[in-house]
Amino acid sequence: KSTNPDGLDKQELRRLRAWCDQQRRHHRHWVRCNTSVFFTQEKYDKLKDAGFQFSELSWDEQYKKLKAYKNTHTTLKVEKDHDEDLHKWVLKQRTALRRHFEGKP
Repeated sequence: KSTNPDGLDKQELRRLRAWCDQQRRHHRHWVRCNTSVFFTQEKYDKLKDAGFQFSELSWDEQYKKLKAYKNTHTTLKVEKDHDEDLHKWVLKQRTALRRHFEGKP
């Protein structure tokens, strides 16, 4: 049975990642709508105290980070190992643009 340094096997690690992604989605909804059935201030405080990383950058802040990256690296291809959050954000922007041009929601 293969495990990572934290002692989790691949299936447990996948479940943990899925749970973390779900918490981030609930958090984004909570921030956007100022309410959520699945997310509360208490849950936010507990996760934050435990060191949970929420991506709290707005679209404009991510855009500024991307501009700074371009100025330094002369490319908009953000490597995942350089800045994983920015890398994911760029991929989402590309997907949204492609879907827009394809006439999809």
